[in-house]
Amino acid sequence: MSGSERSSNLTVEGYVPPQGEEAGVSQHTTVPGFFRTLSTPLLAGRDFTEGDREGAPQVVIVNEAFSKKYCQGNALGRKIAWGSGKVVPNVEIVGVVKNVRKGLRDEAAPDIYIPHGQEPRLFQMTFYLRTAAEDASISNSIRAAVRSIDGNVPVDEIKTMRERINSAAAADRVLAILCTSFAGVAVLLTALGVYGVIAWTVARRTHEIALRIALGALPAGCWHW
Repeated sequence: MSGSERSSNLTVEGYVPPQGEEAGVSQHTTVPGFFRTLSTPLLAGRDFTEGDREGAPQVVIVNEAFSKKYCQGNALGRKIAWGSGKVVPNVEIVGVVKNVRKGLRDEAAPDIYIPHGQEPRLFQMTFYLRTAAEDASISNSIRAAVRSIDGNVPVDEIKTMRERINSAAAADRVLAILCTSFAGVAVLLTALGVYGVIAWTVARRTHEIALRIALGALPAGCWHW
């Protein structure tokens, strides 16, 4: 929901891309417990462990969309390689997790999760904390915990998941309000227009209606002789 994303092309063991296309995925670097914290079900295989670090066999976890698109639904145990061309797949898929939508309108796309211990480069990190409380004291506790480890590490944008979702939905919410408002104005203008036409028509026939009544026409038959 933050809008940041990293992607790469890759080679999947046993998958031959169509002519002129390359296999591509979104990459996410995670640590053990990430899927459990976000309640993302593990469908097959295992989660990352502390042993998935530099020097250990390289592993990744993929989502359902990746498994269906590149592995015919059987991704566990397959190997991949970053890049394309003359590369040898040497990174093993050890788990498959349920799809996670990265936006409210986005369809599930192939995703790969890399253990942080095997990530050769450092990126900006986002931590997720599961807690029963959502008040300001939690933010203070988080900052205090980070300061106790390294006071030079900045901590910003502490938000609840609800706030993240509301922020991501803000544009859609504004658009919905505007559309509803314009629709209400359109209905009001239509009603005023219909009322005006009817009032104008009745005003033009006022003398005719009065004459008919004077000649004995009943209200139910005012429009007929």
